[in-house]
Amino acid sequence: MDLECFVESTEDGRSLYESAGFVVVDHFYLDPQPENGKPSEDWAKIKKEAFPKPYRVWVMWRPKGGKFVKGETKYSWEE
Repeated sequence: MDLECFVESTEDGRSLYESAGFVVVDHFYLDPQPENGKPSEDWAKIKKEAFPKPYRVWVMWRPKGGKFVKGETKYSWEE
């Protein structure tokens, strides 16, 4: 398939996607918050166990054809 593709990856999956031709284009952090802004004891406990600190997520892209060449491949959003 000759399609470009975007994925969001955890640190654990980043190298797998890179081996498939994806490159990092951005990142963000997951830091869950309760809907009402006031965490219950249960919420605080779960967050402490699951997200003791903000969790980095990588935004990755693979161009059409699947081959990225640094300095040559143009990002589709910059064309």
